Amino acid sequence: MRMMWFWVLFVLATECYGCLEQERIALLQLKASINNPYGDRLTTWEEAFVGGKVTSDCCEWEGVKCNPATGRVIQLSLNSTRAWDLHWYLNASMFLPFEELESLDLSWNFLVGCLENEGFEKLAMLCSLENLDLTDNIFNNSILSTLGGLTSLKSLYLGYNGLMGTIHVDDLKHLKNLEKLDISNNELDSFVTHSGFQREYVLGKIKVLDLEFNLFNSSILPSLGVLSSLKTINLRSNNMSGSLHRGGKNQILTLN
Repeated sequence: MRMMWFWVLFVLATECYGCLEQERIALLQLKASINNPYGDRLTTWEEAFVGGKVTSDCCEWEGVKCNPATGRVIQLSLNSTRAWDLHWYLNASMFLPFEELESLDLSWNFLVGCLENEGFEKLAMLCSLENLDLTDNIFNNSILSTLGGLTSLKSLYLGYNGLMGTIHVDDLKHLKNLEKLDISNNELDSFVTHSGFQREYVLGKIKVLDLEFNLFNSSILPSLGVLSSLKTINLRSNNMSGSLHRGGKNQILTLN
């Protein structure tokens, strides 16, 4: 019994007032990357020491949410944290210590890509990650192939990026749990695929699809019509013309 209590006290001692020490260290490394070379963001992410011990709770830091039962980080809201005049090449491995991470918001950060061999495919190791927001960065179409392994994703936001021309749907075919996809406000004009939307696993659970402010025309509609789980489609401000037939009474189509 004494050994059991000793082990409990040891585990508690390795945690840092609500969040795990390894996650606190990872947060501080992430802050340094965001602020490199001269940024001054995330000012609440600071260590405090009393009697030689860390007393700050990183679960209370700006943009950080933890599971109250485990102390593990489950949400990182890092939108608009990068200085506006600094481009950022991300090292996605920096998020791997957050093993219970469910939601990651990196929107509005002037992300132009990832470091070599440190792309978003690394996040496939985070089995709880359901929400990824990359809105308003400076990616191009190559981002899609790096996201294909994130099979736990339910929501993916890629609006206001540098996506142009054709979307290769096969890049997304392994996102088998995806329910919401936002690729609005880009310059996309078509989908192509070798396997076809008809394959059950290609966006088979998608419920909400936002294609607003792109260059799609009516030729896209037959492809979308086979997405049996689709409930809401936003095609506002595209190059639509001619007649439109609703796929079902429960579908909402927004065209203008």
